[in-house]
Parts: sequence; C-alpha cells; structure tokens
Amino acid sequence: MVGLVKQQHFDLIVIGSGAAGTQAALIAAGLGKRVAVIEDRKLGGDSLTCSDLPRNYVLEAARVYRTSQHASDYGIHNAITSFNFPKIMNNVKNLVARAAASTRDFYRDKGITVIEGCAYFLNPTRVSVGGAHYRADKFIIATGSTWQTVMIAGLSNIHFYTPQTICQMEHLPKSVFIVGGHASAVILAQIFASFGVQVYLTCKHSRILPEYDQEFNIALEKTLSKNLGIIISTNSQALEISQNYLIKKILFSHAGVERSVEVDEIVLAEKLIPNLDLGLSNAAVKHEADGIYTNYQLQTSNKNIYAAGDVLNMSNSASSALIEAEVAVLNAFGHKRHTINYHNIPHIVSGFPTIAKVGLTEDVCQQRQIKYRRAISNFSEAPRQLITPYFGILKIIVNKDQRIIGAQVFGPDAESIIHQLSAAITAKLTVRQALSMPQDFLSWQEIINVTLNKLVK
Repeated sequence: MVGLVKQQHFDLIVIGSGAAGTQAALIAAGLGKRVAVIEDRKLGGDSLTCSDLPRNYVLEAARVYRTSQHASDYGIHNAITSFNFPKIMNNVKNLVARAAASTRDFYRDKGITVIEGCAYFLNPTRVSVGGAHYRADKFIIATGSTWQTVMIAGLSNIHFYTPQTICQMEHLPKSVFIVGGHASAVILAQIFASFGVQVYLTCKHSRILPEYDQEFNIALEKTLSKNLGIIISTNSQALEISQNYLIKKILFSHAGVERSVEVDEIVLAEKLIPNLDLGLSNAAVKHEADGIYTNYQLQTSNKNIYAAGDVLNMSNSASSALIEAEVAVLNAFGHKRHTINYHNIPHIVSGFPTIAKVGLTEDVCQQRQIKYRRAISNFSEAPRQLITPYFGILKIIVNKDQRIIGAQVFGPDAESIIHQLSAAITAKLTVRQALSMPQDFLSWQEIINVTLNKLVK
C-alpha cells in the first residue's frame, strides 16, 4: 500500500490502473469525487508497462532504422547504419520506470489513493485487498486482459514470449515464429523483421487481420512479404513444438498440409482473455469467460458497477479503453445517460506502413444487407506521390443518402487520414460536405478528396 489509507469509504473505486483505469480515476477526481485505484501489478497497467508504450517505442526505433537504410534514395549517405538492440531494450526499461513514477506522482497530485494488491469482491459494495476492506458507492472494473496460451503439444516444456513479456527479451533472435491473428502479432512481426530477424507469421484465419476487408489483407500481406521478408501462413494451426538445444522446432498445418520450421524464439499473440478473478459473483456482476456483460452505458448487471477496457473484450485498443472509461464515469455520476459507439472509434495497426479503419467495413455492410456505395483509390493518384512514392490504398463507404459510414486505409499517414474520416462519420457528413474540408497541398490527406470525388453523384 502506498501511504496510509485514512479513508476506507470512497465515492469510486477503480480496479486496474491501465489506460481505462487511469482515465476513469482522473475524470472522477476532476469531478471532485473521492477516488481509489487498486492495482495488483505495476502501476500504469499493461498499456504503460508492457504493451502500448514500450511496443511503440521499439516500433519507432525500427522506423528510424528503416528510414536511415533508405536515406541514399534522397542523396544522403551514411557510412554505417547499425543498431544496438540491448540498448534499445534498456531504453524501454528506463522509459517504463519513468512513466510509472510519473503516474504515481500524478495520482498523488490529483488526490487519488493508490492501493496495491489483488481486489476481490466480498459483496456488491465492498472489496478485500490483502486482508483490508474498502467500500465504495460506485466501482469501475478495468482489470485488462492476458494473452491466452494456445493449446499446442509440447508448449509446456518450451520457453516462449507473448506481447506482454516481449520486453524481457534482451538479445535479438535470428528467427522467430509468431502465432498470430491479432493486430499485436502484425506489429511485432514488422518490428522483428525491420531489425533483420527472419519472421514466420501464422494465423488460423484466412486473413491475418480478420476485421479488415479482403483487399486490405492482400495489400498488407504482399507488403510484409516483399518489403520485410516475412513468411506468412494463413489458414494455419501450430500442432507441436519441440526443442533441440537452443533451437525450437514447430510442426504446423497449412491448408491441411503439415510443415515444420526451426527458429530461435516463439511468440504467442493470438487471443486476449479478460482478467476476471475478482469474485464477480459476489458482486452480482454477470460475466462469462470472454468478458463482463454491460449495457450500452457500460453498466453491469449491478447498477453501481461499471466496466471499461479489455475486460469487456470488445476492441482491445487503448483508444476504445479511454472512451469507455469516460462513458463509465459520466454514467456512474451523471444524470444524462451516455452511450458508446464503437463504429466511430478508429482502429489503427501501426507499421510500415500503417493500416487503419473506422466505421463499417464492406463485409459488415454485406452481412447486414445495408445498401452502400464504395470508392477505392491508390496512393499513386495523390500529388504527394511525386515527392515520396509509396504504395497505399484508401476505401470510403457511403450509404444510400451519400453519408460516409466507413473507411479503411493502408499507407503512409494512415492515422491522420482515418481520424479525419472518423470525424466525418461522427458528424454524419455527406460526400459533398466532406469535400468542403480543405486538404493541405502535397499531403497524403489529399487522397481523401481524390476518393470522395469518385463518389459524387
């Protein structure tokens, strides 16, 4: 426990200090509420300590390294282009330590009480932490998730990594086998490959990112294979793992045919499962193994308990978690009911280049029998291509009223492009209204207007 907890009763207790938990605590404290945060691991949660923050730091290091390798394309020559992987990982550890200390100070400055230990509900209004009991008028559960261990013969005898433990890697392997099907697997594959590691990426689905339309998966797979040398196997299942000295051998099936490969390391990044060992039944909170049930206001079956973040098993993104946390707090303490619309929240998979989406995909429109029109543009149609030629595609989907309802993009500045289109979807803009928004000349954002013009009736 940090300091002496003088107040045993709080207006709000937040269980978990990750992206959702921290956001919820800060908003509630800003409303003048007495807030406590319970954390059984490192303060800041996975997002800060072993997920978003450290992964994006290493991704940026890989991006800088890749950029330096292509500096000669612009007439800039480096005598030596190299990297120091142990130093990169040491920088990550220092970054995480500083961020955790800053979070602790931030909590203290905001008057938020930090309670360290595992929370367990004794009844709907009381939790136990290390033998001490704490009461609250409202609770927000934001305990996050853990990577599921895939059932593979021989795995229990083999050391392997997950996206939550990858920061423990001190030396760069020569080869790695990633069991994927999740955005984190795609990001890690690109990081490893950028540093010269031979990467094998497999997933049980027909697409490495099932939530994206087919043409974007094809573009992504071709780019990862051509530019980074990643060997991709979809419709694949790892069957058995064995080890001979330091080499790990993986037997897997690909489209019904058994194959094998030998690598230095294995990463499991297929599915996240919510952390639910909290005595939820004692709190009358309905749940299943795949997550806590809530309504559109993120209220659980107990009217005084809300949930946010990965524990819902809805999107597994920090962006969604932040919005969920805000909705949960406002509904817990406000009179006006707030709802969350996941279709308006961008989904971004950073990489070389980035792939992103917002709103409805074409697959979903077809499944729901929604009448729609679409337009697709190649980044070669944007004037910026004259300066820095990159491959990329943008798809925009509109409904029968010409309102934008979905978009997907693969290419440079995908984050900026998708956020613009997210704003357009949220504002329910028509094609002509969206075209009235000016785009900076020679920016990649001009591809938006190139695509919208194809949809003008």
